[in-house]
Amino acid sequence: MAGGKRWRGRRSVRCYEGACFERLCREALPRLYAREGATDEFEIGEYWSRDVQLDLVGVRDDGWVDLGECKWGTVRSAAALQREFDAKVPHYPTATGTTVQRRFFVRSKPKRLRPRDGDRWHDLEDLYAPPR
Repeated sequence: MAGGKRWRGRRSVRCYEGACFERLCREALPRLYAREGATDEFEIGEYWSRDVQLDLVGVRDDGWVDLGECKWGTVRSAAALQREFDAKVPHYPTATGTTVQRRFFVRSKPKRLRPRDGDRWHDLEDLYAPPR
């Protein structure tokens, strides 16, 4: 704290770590697909619009779309994160007949995690687990 000024770089570092974690999650999705037995071709990226930003989008040729939220910071409430993400999902343009899978990527899973049917939660351990 030179000259009595407070260093403001800590927020920048957290933003950088969050962006790196998002990239890591997108890079891990092919391994998750392989572990889950998905064999169709796919494309992975993110989605931005005027109304919403989705951290991860995986579009598979079998009509399956994975939409993901990546949280590097502590998740205090899984239910709150799910509600927040539920508000984002309808903004993604999906074709009729598309199956949408919600995925949550977190550094560590919340203690009282009760995943809803169809939601998948992944932590760092899952992303680096060897194939089964």
